[in-house]
Amino acid sequence: LGISKRRTRIGRDIICRIGDPSVVSDLHRVGAHRAKAVLVQMGEADREEFEADAGAVRNASTLRVLLALRIALFSSDPSQSHLDDLRVVAHLNGPSKALEAIHLGLAEGTRPILQVLDVTTFVNEMIFTSVSQPGLALAMLELMSFSGQSFRVRPVAELMELGHEVEGKMISEVRMFWDDAVLIGVIPNRHDMQHRGDENGMAASPTRIIKKSDRLIFVCDKSLPTRAKAGIIYPQIWRNVSDEHVSGPRPINVLVCGWRPEWDVPDRFRKRLHKICSEVPEGSEFVFLNMKPERDDEQRGFLDIMEEFCTKCSRFNVVRDGEWEYLNRKISFKRGNASEYNDLDKVFSDRNYDIEKIVIISTLAHTNLPPKSRDARVLTIMLYLRHIQMTTSKRPMHVIGENALDATSYLAVGPATAFSSDTGRTEDLPDLADFVNVQGIHARAVCQSLTYPRLQPWMQQLFSKEPRTPCFVLQDALTLLPEGDHQWGSVLQYLFAEDGSGSGSDPTQPYKRRRAHTGLAAGDVVVGIRENTGEFKLAPKLSEKVAVCTGAKLLIIMRPEAEEAELQEGRPVEDPTLRKSAGSCLPGEQDMAEAMSRSLPGMTEEPRGT
Repeated sequence: LGISKRRTRIGRDIICRIGDPSVVSDLHRVGAHRAKAVLVQMGEADREEFEADAGAVRNASTLRVLLALRIALFSSDPSQSHLDDLRVVAHLNGPSKALEAIHLGLAEGTRPILQVLDVTTFVNEMIFTSVSQPGLALAMLELMSFSGQSFRVRPVAELMELGHEVEGKMISEVRMFWDDAVLIGVIPNRHDMQHRGDENGMAASPTRIIKKSDRLIFVCDKSLPTRAKAGIIYPQIWRNVSDEHVSGPRPINVLVCGWRPEWDVPDRFRKRLHKICSEVPEGSEFVFLNMKPERDDEQRGFLDIMEEFCTKCSRFNVVRDGEWEYLNRKISFKRGNASEYNDLDKVFSDRNYDIEKIVIISTLAHTNLPPKSRDARVLTIMLYLRHIQMTTSKRPMHVIGENALDATSYLAVGPATAFSSDTGRTEDLPDLADFVNVQGIHARAVCQSLTYPRLQPWMQQLFSKEPRTPCFVLQDALTLLPEGDHQWGSVLQYLFAEDGSGSGSDPTQPYKRRRAHTGLAAGDVVVGIRENTGEFKLAPKLSEKVAVCTGAKLLIIMRPEAEEAELQEGRPVEDPTLRKSAGSCLPGEQDMAEAMSRSLPGMTEEPRGT
């Protein structure tokens, strides 16, 4: 598990105590008021209470624990000096406006102490993003770990003290400043929060000047990257990209097996439909196979929900009974249980085309399953898909699933994922399957929030899908680079050169000029490459060679323009991490809460020396 037995001992470093965390006296007994970091994980208790009271209150146990912790913190030391370096992370099973209204004050006068973390949204985004971006889930898990190439945050002031003269430089000037790290973003000081748009966060403006009060986000295998040697000239890439590799995306057919409980709220399901439809090419189709009733007086059925969408939004159009169109993408519904072979087989037999991508949601409509049963359901559906493929000679399928237990991804045997032109048969390429490790994402997100609390709000940007906010993209390498083995330094020079000749780049040139050459904007960040073997090379050394060939993809952080559909709906374009919230205060907490109401929720900072 990565825990050294020589450094970590139960009873000395890991201490287990029995008590009720919602009781103030129990919190005082374990010294919660003296802690540097507090992690609240009441997920099981929240679920039990939610089922016991028929869904009347969500996150009830977490709410009581946070309110008890609030009293414990502010009743122990009137001077509140113990709050200077405190961070509290509440891990939730779903969103809660009530918990967002709880404030525990500001640490060092700049960041809210409490950070509410709803990882379910992050997991859902990972699953459906993998439909259009295969392999992205694996890359995110690697980047969120604390081993190997992963996200790191370091204050500019500390880097300057250690001889890394980045203050006063533009972001574009630091693109090749380090040999083993990639600068991907900037976290501003609280006093600089008025800079919105692309000035801060991931893939910030290339002309953004780095200040001493900033913190830098980079990908590296250690917290202090290695300076690149000055004067090194990397081989130039002179050839133009061949037009034969540039082709438009083709429509895809996606089968979604299962149903999320949160989709019972029509607005959340509408947002999910909008996101998944906007990420795939026009002409694509989504088939939903689940046990959601077609009509239901008590809880609206699937047809009821879709009829409501058609009434409220002109972009939803009825094609025929059980089929709709949205943004030139087709949506259809089949009631059935994907873990029943006949129901799953009927979806394939009723269609005269192949379904290339299958999203397996482990949860069912109106049925709660334990983690082991959810994973067994996923494994069963994958084997059914394999059987259907073998007996009907279906084309290769790309499966996106989720696992609640770590071992499930190793046990899974699904349909073949590739077609061999030599043998004329489908072949197994297990490395190309996408499993979203739910427990792994939860663990990494919680640890990252505790270690780099300032990073988390900007991480949320990556999956917000709001206009002009950054997002990860896996781009076919041959659409941007000539085929061959190239040094990573040469790749960066070529991608961000003004005309593609391999000569230097001017960050003040218009974005359109750069997009005409490679499709990249000056502020885009190339994090690494996924080779055709499925292996990721994240933040390679500048002298390291990477293989650009068929199947290789570049991992890029970019800021797409506002989507036409959203602008036409008249929705305001805003940064979701820059919304304000308010809350009530205990005596002695008023000043901090007032300061927080003028700041940004969730904008926290890492401990000194991290």
